[in-house]
Amino acid sequence: MKTLPLVLVIEDSDELRKMYARALRLEAFAVEEARDGQEGITKAAGLLPQLIITDISMPVMNGWELIRA
Repeated sequence: MKTLPLVLVIEDSDELRKMYARALRLEAFAVEEARDGQEGITKAAGLLPQLIITDISMPVMNGWELIRA
């Protein structure tokens, strides 16, 4: 069985995050979701996704802080 490439979507808007995840799944990606940069860092460290898609303007930790971390 082939393993799908994993994408981590980090977005504080529930609606946008779900939309991105749905579109990626339709294109044969496995998707994990996070609501802010801090949650994203935690998930990225444990999951090691092939790609991270992040919003820039988020609470707790914004996208620029996430990228630097």
